[in-house]
Amino acid sequence: MKLELFWLQDWEDADEIGAAAEKWRIFYNTQRPHEALNWRTPAEQRALLLGEQPALRRAA
Repeated sequence: MKLELFWLQDWEDADEIGAAAEKWRIFYNTQRPHEALNWRTPAEQRALLLGEQPALRRAA
């Protein structure tokens, strides 16, 4: 998160950082594939483990 978000720009205030962090968290869990999860997103992995149909990934 630090490398992909926080260190990329100068932030005006904590509210701006908080909003950006929440947006990044959603992206990280729903759209960004992870090598450790066999190139699935955390949301896809969770759905697989729970026997649910995973949502389709949107292009970033």
